[in-house]
Amino acid sequence: MIGETARARFGAQLLAHGHLKRFGELLYESHESCRRLYACSTPELDTIVAAARRAGALGARLTGAGWGGAVLVLLGRAEAEAGRMRRR
Repeated sequence: MIGETARARFGAQLLAHGHLKRFGELLYESHESCRRLYACSTPELDTIVAAARRAGALGARLTGAGWGGAVLVLLGRAEAEAGRMRRR
């Protein structure tokens, strides 16, 4: 759990300095860590995170308690203003 705590602290620093692209990468890293090391993801959550990445989201990760929780997706400004992501 120390790895995820450090990642969360680093993420807060990134957000404070407006580094959204790197923060998004951290979200993907965190999802992978939760999936592999803690086994708290589900195939459905993994599919949503992968689809968000393919569609151009800056980042995505499971949230909540896992094991069927929800996915947080970080969009870039253009996608957020348009209310959509690119299809790939």
